[in-house]
Amino acid sequence: MSMGICSFSEQVPQISIHQIEKRIYVQKLFQIMITLQNIKKETEPYCFFPPEYENKNENLFLEVKNIKSNESADKVNLEICMEGVAKETGTYEIGSIKVPYVLLSGELESEFVKDNTRALPTSYWDIPPIYIEVKKDNTMYTLIFVGGIIVLVIFVGIGLFVYKGKRGEQVVQLEITDAEVLHTARKFRLDGDYYEYFRTLLHIVQRLNEKEKKTELEMLINKINEKMNDVGYRGFKPSETELEWFWKEVENCIDRYKKQES
Repeated sequence: MSMGICSFSEQVPQISIHQIEKRIYVQKLFQIMITLQNIKKETEPYCFFPPEYENKNENLFLEVKNIKSNESADKVNLEICMEGVAKETGTYEIGSIKVPYVLLSGELESEFVKDNTRALPTSYWDIPPIYIEVKKDNTMYTLIFVGGIIVLVIFVGIGLFVYKGKRGEQVVQLEITDAEVLHTARKFRLDGDYYEYFRTLLHIVQRLNEKEKKTELEMLINKINEKMNDVGYRGFKPSETELEWFWKEVENCIDRYKKQES
């Protein structure tokens, strides 16, 4: 049985595609929202049908979760939510996707109200292929790695406290902690997890700024925070030049702080 949603439009819509999850992992449910926007309403209603699409990979399960329209006085948006699960890592292509619809005019509209199986699509809107990248979830390994570093730092701190006394322990402890956290940031960078890379650098600079507030540290905090949001919420991929620049800036801040303490 063909189910449809009645709305009003007869123009090529603006198409936007939004990946709900920031990262897609193997065997984890993900959703993609497709929106057909700013369709001008006309005098006759349209019936939109669930999209037709190609799934070229047997390791990708994909289905339409829901489809709905939102109308204003003169516009209509059509929202399509697709849901899926990938069995393996890699880049997957979804598409091409077609959104079928039919104009319910005159007698056809009344027949549709009685029995929607008599309404068949007559036209399609084309949506370009969608590409998704599926990664292995290394969250647990990262937590174990970071936890090991924390334990190591604690034991080193205790040893230095006994050997040098409280003052010496405070200075060396800060140096070791920042160096180890910087090492963690490097691992995130090599793994391609740029959001966590910037978040780790931000943590280092914020801690330095807590010890002695400086304008240059606050400016660097703002720059790192802006780049972190670009990567995490806007999907931007930083260049190697940008990644290296931020790394050097944070490394220089740590070196300057150590010189001041000594």
